Amino acid sequence: MCFAMKMNQDITACSLTIDGDSVTGFFAWEPFERDGGRGSLNGSKSGDIITVNFHYMIEGSIQQEEMMFKLENGKLLRAVGELEDQNDVLVIKDKASAQYTEVFEPVDCKEVAEAIQRAKEVAEMIESGQ
Repeated sequence: MCFAMKMNQDITACSLTIDGDSVTGFFAWEPFERDGGRGSLNGSKSGDIITVNFHYMIEGSIQQEEMMFKLENGKLLRAVGELEDQNDVLVIKDKASAQYTEVFEPVDCKEVAEAIQRAKEVAEMIESGQ
């Protein structure tokens, strides 16, 4: 499944593969004419809530961030909340109060193939230690 959130010339693309309660995928935040964040997603699904670790590179730095999504009416909603650092992973401080305000529309994966490919390439670099 592929999803995208577009604002002016900025695009955020997400591809997800859900196998039972296991979730993998790629995520690319690509603001226009600025450095973005790209990498892999790995986590689980419980009910309509997906919790993943986003392992990514931004401005040449490798980081990890917990992300929460909700599948609702065919759309993917991303939780937004205050983040805190726990053992070098940014996590949502208060999951219960996180608001699912970022809306990703379902798209044909061909529409976001280039962005997802860039995320895959970055994920491969991170895994190979380059």
